[in-house]
Amino acid sequence: MAQDEITDDDVREMLQHWLGTPENGYLGQRYGNALPEVVHAPMLLAGTMANHQIAKLRRDIPYFDAETVDLYQHDLPPSGRVLVVDVGGRLEIPY
Repeated sequence: MAQDEITDDDVREMLQHWLGTPENGYLGQRYGNALPEVVHAPMLLAGTMANHQIAKLRRDIPYFDAETVDLYQHDLPPSGRVLVVDVGGRLEIPY
């Protein structure tokens, strides 16, 4: 494997860093996510907000193209919700 090749571990680390950084978490930068807002949004708005966060992820980390990243949720009884970032169907990173 070439040394400059991006591995699944590299992708996982990039996503975990982005997921752990709140939107505007660095002074003067818009980098980061607002996923807590998506988790707590009504279902009617959550889809639009999730699409916005996917677009933001692609701006913040230009490695990902439109078909590579998906965001979905699982409801957890009794009233929880977990978001999952799916990368090309190979990696799933829970939030």
